[in-house]
Amino acid sequence: MLTRGEKEAVIERGIEELKGSATVVLVDFSGVRANEMNAFRRAMNAAGAKLTVLKKRLLKLVFERSGISYDPTGFESQVGAVFASGDILSIAGAVSRFAALKPLGAVDLGTKRAISALDVILLGSIPSKEALLGQLVGVIAAPVRSLLYVLNDRSKQGAAE
Repeated sequence: MLTRGEKEAVIERGIEELKGSATVVLVDFSGVRANEMNAFRRAMNAAGAKLTVLKKRLLKLVFERSGISYDPTGFESQVGAVFASGDILSIAGAVSRFAALKPLGAVDLGTKRAISALDVILLGSIPSKEALLGQLVGVIAAPVRSLLYVLNDRSKQGAAE
């Protein structure tokens, strides 16, 4: 059990994490093995985010003291907070790739707006900008490629006659 002073220190660390972040994603880590959590932490560090485990009540106080009206105490499971310096799109994909962890929701700190768990999952399923550009190039090139195949076949038929 934490003493009052230790709880205040945890809250202050949480407020500092919040100040340096643009997005907070809450995840359920109930039943997740230690090696999976370590892999998740490494992936979050690589994505420019940090996973912090706080008691829900203390996390609520961190939000309240930062002027954000979001209550994580309504979740029945254990909650981990992923503090990310980028926007929700930059971190939702990294969070969604881990099947063992279930997104519970998020908060966009710039607008102080709550984001539902379904929205976090949907945003996480959007391909990267590079993948979308590759798909666009493929769609644009497909008719030209088809025309070249037709012209090539016609030239072979003309040469055979």
